[in-house]
Amino acid sequence: MYDYIETTLVEKAGSGSASGKENNAVIVFKRNNKFVIENINKNIPVTYLLSGVESSGKTSILNYLFNIGRNKNKNCRFLDGSMINNPHRFFASLGGDIGSQENWKVAGEGILKKFGNGGFLFIDDFDKMLNDLGGDFAKIFKSCISQFKINILTTNTPGSLDSDKTLKNKKDPFHNFLNIIEIKYDISDIILLTDNLDRYIDHDDVRKIRELSNNNILVMELLIKNYSNNINKSIRKTIIENPILFERIKGELTSQQQAILKDLCSLVIMNGGRSGATIKDLAKFSWLSEAVVRTQMNRMVKSNFVKKTVDMKERGYLPNSLLFEMEKWELCNRYNASGISLVKLGEYFEAEKEYKKAIGINPGFEDAHYNLGILLDYLKRYDEAEGEYRNVLKINNNNEFTHNKLGILLAKLKKYKTAEKEFKTAINIDQNYEDAHYNIGILFYELKRYAEAEEEFKKVLDINPDNKDADENLIGLPDKLKRYKKEDEKTEIEGEVEKIEHLKEDVEEVRENLKEDVEEVRENLKEDVEEVRE
Repeated sequence: MYDYIETTLVEKAGSGSASGKENNAVIVFKRNNKFVIENINKNIPVTYLLSGVESSGKTSILNYLFNIGRNKNKNCRFLDGSMINNPHRFFASLGGDIGSQENWKVAGEGILKKFGNGGFLFIDDFDKMLNDLGGDFAKIFKSCISQFKINILTTNTPGSLDSDKTLKNKKDPFHNFLNIIEIKYDISDIILLTDNLDRYIDHDDVRKIRELSNNNILVMELLIKNYSNNINKSIRKTIIENPILFERIKGELTSQQQAILKDLCSLVIMNGGRSGATIKDLAKFSWLSEAVVRTQMNRMVKSNFVKKTVDMKERGYLPNSLLFEMEKWELCNRYNASGISLVKLGEYFEAEKEYKKAIGINPGFEDAHYNLGILLDYLKRYDEAEGEYRNVLKINNNNEFTHNKLGILLAKLKKYKTAEKEFKTAINIDQNYEDAHYNIGILFYELKRYAEAEEEFKKVLDINPDNKDADENLIGLPDKLKRYKKEDEKTEIEGEVEKIEHLKEDVEEVRENLKEDVEEVRENLKEDVEEVRE
């Protein structure tokens, strides 16, 4: 009944999300591209292409510019190019209605003419729309823009198949027609964001954030918000709390590119992260031809998913650091889950190997250290278990479960003072942590601090009235308290009696001393009297 409550194994980190108080992409754009806003406000003709990777913030910027444009001219439309896959839908988005029997080319010119002389068209995913609508549409659309003097602001994703087939294609009508504004972020932009998000970040870590984010404003914001003097902890927290975001990032790649990138990460992990992998290595590992691997790697280099190494005789490649960390995290989760399964099957030494594989890949992988600590604790390898629990707390000192586990272990080793400290730390982190209150109650009980034990068991029942163990423990405590109180009273009385006995002895000693002093005085007086008589 009076025993510690253990906490369970940790299988996988949870997920979360982040939101910003204002749009940081717009803040940076306004600082770096004032001329665009000025041209819109001054009715100077504009033909711009905001070119950036997915989640670079280009759509938010286009929306911001749209709000400026519609205040200048009522003939202003915002179109989602990814949803427009035929000419009829395009012209319907502009408020036009082309009959099924009408020639869309002729009718379309009439609709576009309404946006002439200063009207605005804001088209997101312009490259995708052009690819879906085809070359004939592009020719007519470009002709109308020039003829009617329509202002046009658009976005595209460089390196995408849609962009390569249209805007990058020399034969496309819009090739080199639009003024390109690259949506990307340099060191000064990131420093601006750190100020806006009220963070101070070391200059080397600012450079690291720039490299990791790959111009993805969402990743950049999260890395900055999660920063607390350690870029590795920021990376870890960002990956744990935002798995969907990173799936979206990988979703920008084709399935074959994703497979090659995964193979690249595996090869780099296998060599301990010391060097990259060559085309030959990847071809052998993936069973693809070197030509296919080289083509896909070059495409991923252009979009910053992969970078070339410069310190190898034979040219090698490394994955984007953040994607590499994410792949390491996923692999660690797999080893951790495997370890848990093996523990359930009683294969303890095999489980230990799996946990250590996860730690070998990522020494900062908290869950594997924690689960290995539990396993070593169970195997009575207490010194090693304590080491693993303390490794967890080096990574995350606010892990209340680990403080609780460490407290239990220290109590087993009769290190009661430090055990009490660990339980109290767990409770300070989470005041309603039921197990920690219960366990410190058990500790107090073992130390015969029954009043404190009673207080902790009552707190457990305040948190969870259905906790039968705490309830049963409380039932037996009053007798313990009475007996302990009687023992205290008896000890106190015995102490007082002992004091009295000591006082008696002291009084007798004083009496004897006084008698001796009186006799001495009498003798002295006799001698004095005799002298006077003589």
